[in-house]
Amino acid sequence: MGSLAQALWPPQPVPESVKALLAKFYTCVDSLHDPNSNTILADEVFHPDGVFQINKRVIRGRHEIAHWRDGAASGSGVVKSTHTVHKVYSLSADGTEVLTTGILALEMSDGRKADSEFACRCLVTEEEGEGARIQEWRGWVDYVPFLKEGLFEKARLYDAGGP
Repeated sequence: MGSLAQALWPPQPVPESVKALLAKFYTCVDSLHDPNSNTILADEVFHPDGVFQINKRVIRGRHEIAHWRDGAASGSGVVKSTHTVHKVYSLSADGTEVLTTGILALEMSDGRKADSEFACRCLVTEEEGEGARIQEWRGWVDYVPFLKEGLFEKARLYDAGGP
């Protein structure tokens, strides 16, 4: 399960389909150099009308999700991205709404590295004929450690657009 290998899971059951979807999500977002990862994220992980939000940046629907890295604050200098989930919380009785917390570690092409804490709320729906899909993914990352280490030239401002 890669990013989820050491995660502590809640005592209430989380469906295996949700666990597998979380694992696929983190594999895709951390596969910076796999040309298929964005397409898989858009077509196999998210609902066709899904929302993928990182701090204030809102990415909507399959087309935008398939191109989400095009406008990423990290630019093209990131060579390695690793999400390590420390804990998973169930926010619903059926386990289809979860909160994950952990560490995001980034490495740049010149060897600079930094990490920071993140938290993500994920709402999963079951799509007829397609199975589990993410309807909403809202993540929050503290970018200050990345800015402090010079991984990003400056903070990028995004139009919040609203959900």
